[in-house]
Amino acid sequence: MSWLVRTDVEEGREMLNFSEWDRDAGEADDAIDAIDDGSMPPSSYTRIHGDANLTAEEAQRVIDALAVMENDD
Repeated sequence: MSWLVRTDVEEGREMLNFSEWDRDAGEADDAIDAIDDGSMPPSSYTRIHGDANLTAEEAQRVIDALAVMENDD
């Protein structure tokens, strides 16, 4: 199972890495779109971690936070 977690983390960091935020190239917008269209978190993850499903309110909080971070550049 650890290889699956490692792969998920590595792929996630390739898409959106907060440690390299200063090099953002629209990843926050992409993340907002993914959350908004329901593809994030991915079903492969929520099948294993059922409590990782976002409520509408939680999804909106993440979207709002990403939007603020994107505008702070």
